[in-house]
Amino acid sequence: MPFVGIEVFRNDVKAFESGYATQGPMVPGIAPREASDRLNIFQSRFDDLYRSNLTYSAGEQLFGLPVTDYSFLHQVKKELMLLQKLYGLYNQVCHAGVRHIMLACVTSYAIYCDVTHIL
Repeated sequence: MPFVGIEVFRNDVKAFESGYATQGPMVPGIAPREASDRLNIFQSRFDDLYRSNLTYSAGEQLFGLPVTDYSFLHQVKKELMLLQKLYGLYNQVCHAGVRHIMLACVTSYAIYCDVTHIL
């Protein structure tokens, strides 16, 4: 019953997609700290799913089966990568105590340089 694992994987992807939309780091109205915590949780779950996706895709190719496209996983991979950069910067600022700097002291060029360095 090798297809049982694939069905479990499909169900896991659907459950992740539903949870990501309703409880993920991009849910509107949550605090940045909460979003950062959720990002870590969903990143870990996503990494497991993505590894499984690579394994199943390789198996489909090996046996000449049509490769199932999980475009949602590719979209989330990009989103999580950008969110990791964003909340990495956020966490650095919070831990460094820079959040108490008056915004009038920060130039837009300095922000631009920091953001482009990350991207």
